[in-house]
Amino acid sequence: MAPPASSAVAIAASAPATAAPRKAGPPTFEGPSNVVQAMALTDAGQVRFVNAGSLVEWTPATSATTVRPIPWGTLYKTASGAPAKVSVGKEGELSLPPMASAPACVGKASCTPNPAAIEAKVTLELSDDGQRVLFSACEVADGPALCSLTVFDFASGAVVAKVSSSGWVLNVATSLGPKGDFILLEGFVRTEIVRLDTKKLAFSATYSANDFAKHRFVDDHTVVFAASGAVRVVDLLTGKILRRTAAVEGGQIEFAPDGRRVLLGGNSAFAVWDATSGATVNAMKLSTGCGDCKGEWTSDRHVRFSGLGAARPDVLFDAVAKTQSEAAPPDEPVFAAEGFTVTRNLWDGSMRVTTPTGKRAPLAATKDAPRFTVVGGRLFAQCSTWADVVENDGTAHNFPRTRFDAH
Repeated sequence: MAPPASSAVAIAASAPATAAPRKAGPPTFEGPSNVVQAMALTDAGQVRFVNAGSLVEWTPATSATTVRPIPWGTLYKTASGAPAKVSVGKEGELSLPPMASAPACVGKASCTPNPAAIEAKVTLELSDDGQRVLFSACEVADGPALCSLTVFDFASGAVVAKVSSSGWVLNVATSLGPKGDFILLEGFVRTEIVRLDTKKLAFSATYSANDFAKHRFVDDHTVVFAASGAVRVVDLLTGKILRRTAAVEGGQIEFAPDGRRVLLGGNSAFAVWDATSGATVNAMKLSTGCGDCKGEWTSDRHVRFSGLGAARPDVLFDAVAKTQSEAAPPDEPVFAAEGFTVTRNLWDGSMRVTTPTGKRAPLAATKDAPRFTVVGGRLFAQCSTWADVVENDGTAHNFPRTRFDAH
């Protein structure tokens, strides 16, 4: 994913503080060692970044930028006993030498490092609120691999929890829950969710190699998980499955932006399953041979169906009113505060903001259920993949939340 234009120069020096809201550019980055691995917005109006060696915080209200080193020595111990020194690849990818013994593994798995490991692949992730950082180091080896995971506080560097998980094959993707209370590991035929306060598994699942698991948090501790022909709603605090429904094998499964509804596609029809109540609503009947039919959520309650056939236009389905329409409805208001208003186009899911000065700007943070707040005369918007900071005069700074490409 391409970075914003502002990521093409070195980190800039902090500007003098000022009490009045004003246009202030974000810090910028250059070269593989400065590639941003993750970013997030805080509720207090800071923009936080993590790169290969630093924790970077930009405060738009004052234009101040602070840079602190990542505490590698407390995060990772090498098998050789040498100080942990991260290596940076040409595209900003991170690695460390083979690991020493890791923290206790979740579950009953063995926690012994693989002696054939040649290095450990490193990723850094931020919780959605920007308060916690997840450091993951997963062995690169033939055979089962071990992942060492540490969560620490962004502001203080204090370690929140250290855990490990073993038996992984091929690549492992790791991430934090919305508030940084859970670690998610997703790999080949397997998913685990670890609860940090107990350092125990809150949920685990295995599935076939041809299956692609999906998940979406409904709130801080409830997740919707789809795999192996079933969709389950899981309470991660108790480990209990609250609701479940069957899905057509190989059919389409798409979560609504807020995760509270699930679109289920089969051979002859689409249905919408309510993950909070368990109720199912028939959404669209399909004609024979409709190989290109698909549904796409454009809001928490609307699905746009396309590819229905040459003689059939796209249809917008309202899962609450249970109605279909071939015409685009008016834009829907989704947020308003301190003169900022955000509206969503229900036909394509795009969002626009209108500022107190009447300026309009498109938002990049349109996926999932974006979080909005206004701090210091600026709109902050964030979803799982993008974040926006919009000034009063309509100037917008857009950031991909996953790794920025190196220049």
